Amino acid sequence: MNLMILGAGAMGCLFGAYLSTSMEVTLVDPNEEKLGLLRREGVTVLEPGGEETRAAPRCLTPAEAARERGNLILVFVKSARERRALEAIRGAMGPETVLMTLQNGMGHEEAMLALAPAEQIIIGATRHNASLLSPGVVRHGGGGDTVLGVLTGEARRFQPIADLFTAAGLETAVSENVRGVIWRKLFLNASGSALTAVYDCPLGAVAEGERWHRCERLIRESVAVARADGQPFDEKEIIAEIHAHILASPEARTSIWADLKAGRRTEVDAITGAVVRLGRKYGVPVPESERVVNTIHELEGR
Repeated sequence: MNLMILGAGAMGCLFGAYLSTSMEVTLVDPNEEKLGLLRREGVTVLEPGGEETRAAPRCLTPAEAARERGNLILVFVKSARERRALEAIRGAMGPETVLMTLQNGMGHEEAMLALAPAEQIIIGATRHNASLLSPGVVRHGGGGDTVLGVLTGEARRFQPIADLFTAAGLETAVSENVRGVIWRKLFLNASGSALTAVYDCPLGAVAEGERWHRCERLIRESVAVARADGQPFDEKEIIAEIHAHILASPEARTSIWADLKAGRRTEVDAITGAVVRLGRKYGVPVPESERVVNTIHELEGR
């Protein structure tokens, strides 16, 4: 299989390094200086246990990638840039090319539907996380399962792709209810992770005092919207799960915090903003989520 990974950031490099062991991988990124370094040095993944994983995937600009064809295109760009990034590689799309997203948040399929029919789109979620120390050098924060699903039809038709990911060391399954999986990941990102940006703090600080009360309000709003979306989550169970996760990773720095500190536009619209959009769709009040989205946009403006 010929895999193109759109975006040579932390997650793109992480998946590119792992998947290079089971298929041909091409990293696609518009930053030519970064690509030059990756071509010379390859990708280095610093594992949680101290060992290193090294790989040398191909590296192309979007214009170069558009002159080739990919069997599978995995999107790992920030939500604000995904439409432009996908349009730049339109030429790489063949009649059977599959587009896949494992990005944070919801709604990424909307950009993908401009390039591919619904039956050729995979939406999913992964519990792997990574941070970029320098171009091509990635700290793997921890592993977990990756789940793939579909917009239409049966997800099991993509089991061969899941098997290739698993063979490369990325445990992957298919699910007929991937939206529930995406919601479960969104609960933490839309609450605790978003508040690390609001308060400029590590994740563990969100479990304290008024910050935790605010986090609980965000979780309750998200669960209420998820229920309206057909996902019957238990509110108390989700609150306890997120609290335990936060306490287990007290020094964690989230991607939304990192984007804000670096002066980049965050992905809040695809994360907490997704709760706001769906809350309006279903008539579920989400005032705390609205306040958080507005606050983060104000901070971006500074």
